[in-house]
Amino acid sequence: MTKFPQEEGNSYRPEPTGRPEDLALHVLHSLDLPLCIIDSRDCYLFANKAYAARFGIGPESMHGMPVKELIGESLYEKRIKVLFARAREEGTAEFHGWVDYPRQGRRFVESEISLYEHPGLIGQKCVMVQSRDCTDREEQDRRRRKSLVFQETLLARIPALIWIADKGGNPYFYNESWLNFTGKTLVEQVREGWLSEVHPEDRQMILDRIQYAMENQDRVQIEFRLRHLTGGYRWVRLNGVPMIQGEPSSAEFIAAAVEIDDNKKHQEKMRAALEEERYLRNQALVQKAAADRANREKSAYLSLASHEIRTPLNPVIGFADLLASNPHLDADSKEMAQMILKAGKTLLTLLDEVLDFAKIEAGVLSLAPEPMDVHDLLMEIDNLYSFDAKSRGIELRVNDQISDGEELYEDRLRLEQILGALVSHAIRYTHKGYVEVTAETERVPLTGSSIQMLKLR
Repeated sequence: MTKFPQEEGNSYRPEPTGRPEDLALHVLHSLDLPLCIIDSRDCYLFANKAYAARFGIGPESMHGMPVKELIGESLYEKRIKVLFARAREEGTAEFHGWVDYPRQGRRFVESEISLYEHPGLIGQKCVMVQSRDCTDREEQDRRRRKSLVFQETLLARIPALIWIADKGGNPYFYNESWLNFTGKTLVEQVREGWLSEVHPEDRQMILDRIQYAMENQDRVQIEFRLRHLTGGYRWVRLNGVPMIQGEPSSAEFIAAAVEIDDNKKHQEKMRAALEEERYLRNQALVQKAAADRANREKSAYLSLASHEIRTPLNPVIGFADLLASNPHLDADSKEMAQMILKAGKTLLTLLDEVLDFAKIEAGVLSLAPEPMDVHDLLMEIDNLYSFDAKSRGIELRVNDQISDGEELYEDRLRLEQILGALVSHAIRYTHKGYVEVTAETERVPLTGSSIQMLKLR
């Protein structure tokens, strides 16, 4: 592109003399809208100040200058020359594209090119160009398009079964996971609809729940049976929410489902086991001997069930811990991994409590004090419950005032259970501010001596 030096003509300001021609010229130069007139040779016949300022020269210096020398030969030959010819032939043409300016740099411009007729220019086929700088809008559109492509790519590859329906309830998007689950192509699935894949006994229930969610702008969570590509139905859990963009009546609906067939079967087995236990309890009312036998069987069953649940839960907690510590994971995914990790640890705690309950019933629960590291326990309490406190908008403060080297004998498991229960309840019933746990030692006098005790408050 040819660059022109700053000229004295850049301060060109035509003063109106009262004649109509001078008044019209003054008005054109006063416009903020860049405007120019091109003659039949594609040279500048006129350019107002706003147009000339983009190239850093005076408007009077542009008279007779070829357009290609100013905007660049490449842009002129590939696009502008063709648009000028079209405007002279058809009356109008439009340009949308990027233009390099000497001062402003690369800008996105929209120009209206129209045939210009004037009594003094009859037969010369001049064209008038009116330009607008639309760089900000184009950048926003580009970011919006990029965001939409990213969202579609993310939805397409996410493991959950996802579909999106319009305000009329007609799905228009299914991700790859859904299509892989049902074995349908996108065209087939859009044509047949997702409801055709639902078990007939579950369809009306799902329709009622989704309709209620749409009418009340509420979330919906429901479990139902969905036809699998291998034949038969599998249980899935669906979470759906209306997407409001403008008026609530125009809300779309997005739903994500995960397969829970194995969990459902396990629940059925657990339910059958609980029914059997209930039967044993009823039989226990008949005679004391049967009741004692049922209690012993129940304790054994609880221990076995806790052990069996703990076995598959440990890898879940391990993988959740790995995910939560992955530095390349985004914030939302890391938060979800931390939630899984917390839930798994909470379930392990519940399993331990179940085992303790069985021991209490059997009369074999005992304390086992031993040397322990209280600092490690406090750190574990902080790591375990700080995320819960943060999610409730409060802060968990652990104040460790125990000196290094102090040896304390405690039953770590029981102390952790008690302290965990206290902290959990404190977080649950504290709505603002913070929850503070302070640990210190205190020497308590005994008969003839004293003992160092752990004090928590």
